[in-house]
Amino acid sequence: MQKLMRVLAVILLSSFFSLNAQAEYYGLKVGDLDLNDVYENVNGKARLYGIVIGKLKGQGQAVEIVYNKLDSIKEALPTDADFSIKTYGLYSVARTNERSYFKSKLGYIIQKAEIAGITETEQGVSLGVGFGYRLGSTSKIELEYTWVTKELRFLSLSYIF
Repeated sequence: MQKLMRVLAVILLSSFFSLNAQAEYYGLKVGDLDLNDVYENVNGKARLYGIVIGKLKGQGQAVEIVYNKLDSIKEALPTDADFSIKTYGLYSVARTNERSYFKSKLGYIIQKAEIAGITETEQGVSLGVGFGYRLGSTSKIELEYTWVTKELRFLSLSYIF
């Protein structure tokens, strides 16, 4: 399975860099993660901040590199421990062509979690679904639900320009 994931990542990454540079887009995202779903004895939410770099492949098709950082609300943790999750993803993305559109994505992701100085890394398949609205010729907003792992999933709002 690890070899399959690496092959998928190489294919997506090579297609990302071989695409026409005039079709690039960028985005900023913010969202929430319910910590109750991820860790026992932890109540509250973590705030997600992220950036998106994408290249269009064709009508509604794109490849995206996504970086997300999740920071906890201190009151949510059972101790005063610092908490951080970072994700790095490479996705194949499909959007329908209407002004209001549906979005789906499938890709490879690396997740690094740090709690009280202990770091844990996971990698694997990630997927997401969402809806968007085109504000103009290049800008749009998207509401998206992403599954990083079985326990780690989040809802985010993105502004793409």
